[in-house]
Amino acid sequence: MQTIVLATKNKHKLKEFREVLTDYQVISLEEIGYLEDIPGIGETFLENALIKAKTISQYLQEKGLTYIVVSEDSGLCVDTLNGEPGFSARYAGFSNNASLNREKLLKKLEERGKTDFGYDCLFYSYDLKKTLAKQVMKKK
Repeated sequence: MQTIVLATKNKHKLKEFREVLTDYQVISLEEIGYLEDIPGIGETFLENALIKAKTISQYLQEKGLTYIVVSEDSGLCVDTLNGEPGFSARYAGFSNNASLNREKLLKKLEERGKTDFGYDCLFYSYDLKKTLAKQVMKKK
């Protein structure tokens, strides 16, 4: 079985990749001894993914290890918010605070939703039969 190093510290992404790439052994940065943060200094998701992949490839080369390196960078870009949040993990100003990031997004969408927001379908709850954005805003 081939081994893939996933160039992320996000344990949720690691779990998802392991569930999808079942024909490979997917290992974490921690498992190869890489404990540093890789700065996301690129202008795009692609640039950040390449920075991660190159950084880990170079690290492996220096250690004499030969593994496949897989990397990604993603976020949420909402047209009506001019592409915000973009690099969404730090949207609310705190690293990886999903709750604060969602709260900030919903607040901005509420401000825009007053002008006929067209993305409600992305937040639709089939259980509640209404948009989640409207449900969260209603509770406040």
